[in-house]
Amino acid sequence: MKEETLTPEEIEALFKAAATQGDLQDPGKEVPHPGPSEPKQPEPVQDSRGVGSHEEQSRTPTIRAAVFEELPKVQGQETPISGMDVLMDIPLSISVELGKARCYVKDLLNLTTGSIVELDRLAGDPVDILVNGKLFARGEVVVIDENFGVRIQEIVTKKGSEKARDR
Repeated sequence: MKEETLTPEEIEALFKAAATQGDLQDPGKEVPHPGPSEPKQPEPVQDSRGVGSHEEQSRTPTIRAAVFEELPKVQGQETPISGMDVLMDIPLSISVELGKARCYVKDLLNLTTGSIVELDRLAGDPVDILVNGKLFARGEVVVIDENFGVRIQEIVTKKGSEKARDR
């Protein structure tokens, strides 16, 4: 389908036709919008030759207020979950940090099986329990049926987590 372009004269003629039909209002005036029961139908538009066509009618936009129907309330559907119940099935990653160490790349490359890395904590110091990488609690390492575990000794508050960052 071949696209038609309008000449400046044809555009001017369309504006004049719209102004005489009352489609163009003063900028300061409020434009009344027809309601949903009375949609405004576009008038046939004539070009500079005085010929009106269906194709040109489709180019003229019809402006009216959007009207939305009220959504029906359907009963019997499940009620939305409120409060903490929404969060109960979110998976979290828990990790236990025994301590930290800093070293240079050359020292790291020299590590072999049996090498010892000295951590910044003493034996018997509480370990940090991290939830999704954030300090949550401190506890002690325990052994249960040949598996390691952590017994929580302290839940960390905001003041405690600020102290832990200073380490």
